[in-house]
Amino acid sequence: MAVASLNEDVDATGACIGQGGNRIQKVVSQLGNGKSKEKIDVINYSPNIGVFMMEAVRPAIALGLNIEEDEHFAEILIEDGTVPLALGKFKSNLSLAKKITGYEIDFVERSKAEELGLRFTSAEEWKKRAEEEKNEAERQAYIAKQQEEAAKREAEQRAKEEAEKAARALEEAKALEEAKAQEEAMPEIIIKPQSAPKADVRPEEFPASAVNPAAAALAAEKAAREARAAEKAAAESSMAVQTTTTLEDLEKELEKAKEKKTTSGAKTKRPRKITEEEVAKTPAPTVVPAVPTMPVYTEEELSQIESEEAENFDDADYEEEDYSEYDDYYDDDDRN
Repeated sequence: MAVASLNEDVDATGACIGQGGNRIQKVVSQLGNGKSKEKIDVINYSPNIGVFMMEAVRPAIALGLNIEEDEHFAEILIEDGTVPLALGKFKSNLSLAKKITGYEIDFVERSKAEELGLRFTSAEEWKKRAEEEKNEAERQAYIAKQQEEAAKREAEQRAKEEAEKAARALEEAKALEEAKAQEEAMPEIIIKPQSAPKADVRPEEFPASAVNPAAAALAAEKAAREARAAEKAAAESSMAVQTTTTLEDLEKELEKAKEKKTTSGAKTKRPRKITEEEVAKTPAPTVVPAVPTMPVYTEEELSQIESEEAENFDDADYEEEDYSEYDDYYDDDDRN
């Protein structure tokens, strides 16, 4: 009987035989007693045919194997002198191995194989292949499991999206029904168009600003400019001062003011009198025609200035000035 375990931590043959063979013995005792008593051999199953064949021919020890899978034939290399052990009593071991594997089996001793020049794949190589196949099978199983989980998650996500979509559609339909119900519950309101009021004013009674707003605005702006110009002209005429005072009259007034100032103060030494010849040599002043201009000072301002000078003049502070040093200067002018 070939057994296998999906859990690597569990020994399949040990679990079936039990401690000291107690489990397998209980099964054997139920199958018969005495000469008709059945025997049960438990071996490990392997998907690799080479490793499974080595387990099937026990108690013989396979050193190497040549297997033709298409023809279901196997040649097994064993040690010299172990052929009877491999065949068993009445070739029972060989018969059981053929039945459990489904292959025709031929045992070849080492010496005969060397004599014939036969080459076999070693048992270690078959075990290595079995390990690689096992790892590949586990990898494929892991990939299949991951793909299955991914497909499951995708299906769950799709189902979730469809459920959300159905919920949104249900909410929209519900909102539409509520809006329709509210619209049906609202009373119908009919708005009648009102006729425009009739005009009771004739066109000739309209003001100018209504008939031509642009012309009315221009006329108002022109009137405002004329009013401002009139105000400006009135202000300038009120500020203008008409005077006919000439330059000669102004010089005479200044001379009178100087004479009054001189007579009001202490006596001072006057400079030398200018001769008539010096007067003749002096060019005549240019007479500027009188023009209506603003005077430097008005008559009232001049009289006020003279009165202030007369009040502020103090004889005690006045000192007589000596102009004798200028005599030589004038004498030189006479000689020239």
